[in-house]
Amino acid sequence: MTLDAAAEQCINVLVELIKARVSYVVQESVVVIKDIFRRYPNKCARPKLPPASRSGKFLGGGGGTVSTQA
Repeated sequence: MTLDAAAEQCINVLVELIKARVSYVVQESVVVIKDIFRRYPNKCARPKLPPASRSGKFLGGGGGTVSTQA
């Protein structure tokens, strides 16, 4: 197995973790994916990530949401 193939496999696992929609898991997974893309630019396919919620909650996790109401 090459390092490029391992990186792509890691991204696939991280995308599955993101789909779980646990806020701290999503945040850490995104950081790791970003680091993999920096290390291996143009070597890995860009994954299709679930869309962020428009309600203000990050992917449904809600843990880091800040209220702007007084």
